[in-house]
Amino acid sequence: MSGVVSLRHAVGEVEKLALAPMVRVQHSMPRGFGGSAFAAWDERRREVDEQAAKSLANLGAFVAYGAGEARLSYAGVSSTSTMGLFQAVRNWHSAALTRIAKGEGK
Repeated sequence: MSGVVSLRHAVGEVEKLALAPMVRVQHSMPRGFGGSAFAAWDERRREVDEQAAKSLANLGAFVAYGAGEARLSYAGVSSTSTMGLFQAVRNWHSAALTRIAKGEGK
């Protein structure tokens, strides 16, 4: 996708393509951090992260994650996190909503 993306539109796309599926998988995390249930959940979380990253990149976002840091830049807003892609997406979403609230995003 080329051209300028409105921030409000970008927020909706990030919510739909990344944040919502990531929240769903986070809510399905089993109790405890061991065993086959956790291993299966962690694999699913990785799949959701990968799909979200691909979907956002297809929109023109810059997405990079791994090696202890995640980055997301889209529609003039950038975020990072050392806690993974989910947190970088949450940080991006919060920053985008703040800019919209300040009247900086259309």
